[in-house]
Amino acid sequence: MSLTTSEDVLDFINGFYQHDRGCVIHDTFTNGYCYYFAIILRERFGGRILYAPIPGHFVTEINQMAFDVTGEVTGQYELIEHYDEKSVIEGCILKKQEEEWWKFKQ
Repeated sequence: MSLTTSEDVLDFINGFYQHDRGCVIHDTFTNGYCYYFAIILRERFGGRILYAPIPGHFVTEINQMAFDVTGEVTGQYELIEHYDEKSVIEGCILKKQEEEWWKFKQ
């Protein structure tokens, strides 16, 4: 079994854009569906889903590197591991403001 490299992950992400007309893929997964893209990456490559409370964004950490639909985003967000389902719905999907809904789960 070979280890996943960042190139493997980036090739997979780039595959989403091969037939993307008008930035539909990018716009979808950067405007409310980032959690679902994080799930796709986790299922394909393993790793864990992390959350950035501001701006309400999910990424997948694979081999200590963070990825989302735009590619490798390590260091671009303050990421935490703990979140609850209500936070996912209100922050990532409904895009409510952070001060209205975020509760850090200890």
